Amino acid sequence: MGENKTLYLGIELANEFTQVSFYQAQTNEALSITMGMDVTNPLVPTCLFIKESTKEWTFGEDAVRLQGQEEGLYIDYLVSKIVQDESVQVYQTVYTPTMLISKYFKKVLGYIRQHYLNTSIAKIVITLEDTSPKVCDTIYSALHMLGLEKDRVMVLTKVQCFMYYILSQKQELWVNDVGLFQFDENGMYYYRLTVNRNNSPMPVIVDKIDLSKELSQEMLEQEGVIRFTQRFENITNQLLFKRLTTSLFFTGKGFAENWIDNTLKKLCVGRRVFKGQNLYTKGACYAANAIAHNELNDYLLLSDDMITSTISLRLYQDAKEIDYPLVQAGTLWWQVNESITVILDSTKDLEFTVKNLLKREPIKEIFHIDNLMERENKTIRLSIQLHFVDRDSAVITVRDIGFGQFYETTYRIWEQILSL
Repeated sequence: MGENKTLYLGIELANEFTQVSFYQAQTNEALSITMGMDVTNPLVPTCLFIKESTKEWTFGEDAVRLQGQEEGLYIDYLVSKIVQDESVQVYQTVYTPTMLISKYFKKVLGYIRQHYLNTSIAKIVITLEDTSPKVCDTIYSALHMLGLEKDRVMVLTKVQCFMYYILSQKQELWVNDVGLFQFDENGMYYYRLTVNRNNSPMPVIVDKIDLSKELSQEMLEQEGVIRFTQRFENITNQLLFKRLTTSLFFTGKGFAENWIDNTLKKLCVGRRVFKGQNLYTKGACYAANAIAHNELNDYLLLSDDMITSTISLRLYQDAKEIDYPLVQAGTLWWQVNESITVILDSTKDLEFTVKNLLKREPIKEIFHIDNLMERENKTIRLSIQLHFVDRDSAVITVRDIGFGQFYETTYRIWEQILSL
């Protein structure tokens, strides 16, 4: 195991279990890392245990085992603690969610370093269900405590990892549509991936369809397997009707049982079908390798919560006019919070260009600054901020911020919504 000099890791972090995979360059594969007695089980319990006598920390299967054998403190549901900002009193010390998840990562990565000697971690991609800014900041801060900065760490959504997984496979698997069914306690969702080869770079688009009202864990338990399977097959046939679908993937603990197996045999006709629980960790692993080596640059990944447009502002800079990009297509809409300061030069208009990658012609949007106080030219300084309220609605907020000691701000604010 010591032949690899650098490691590219994918980590799927969840409340109950964590999965870790590494990229094997010799075979171009993402392989699971097991950390328990069963070498076939890649699931690592997401928990910690601290012994009362020695104050020694353990994790995973050892933590679960010691919970019932020794005096100490058992800490689980680490992801929920991040989301709820829940600290834990550990004897005389209060551990924040950042400290707890950092302790967990330290144990996981320490195990990996012990088993992969003479290696260094080049890139880690972490994926989890909730990738809100609060959760992402906690993950980055936790790894910063271990000396891993953002140049070696990235948090991606599960859908993004699915996209990296597919693009890392042979093209015959995604020459047409690719479908992904995810079924767990949150319900059932269908993701349809399509590669648009008519553009450059080629947009890789994932559409999300919520099936939770028609199919859920509660319905499976209440209705029984036969009736639930019939309804699932009817809905699946509707989703696939008149669409060329090369391959289908099924993941989530709702598919862990064998109720789905006969349906999968039917769906195999004319397409490839896969069922498993390690798709996201392996996708994260492929992403770590691809991002580190600047691969897949011919593709633009656009999941259901990513912006499909690039928005730029026409500026005069360094003696020439430029289109200054405020946000690039492919950015998660809720992560956008861009700002720039400008000085007006003989104009009261701001010119924005919206270039939707799925459409041919860019659109010009003029933002007129009305009722602006008259001042000498080049003495009006404005702050321009851009954020999104959803994937297709950008909000531009303009503020008069004054001009140093010469002119105080008028506190005027202008706002406009761009529908993309």
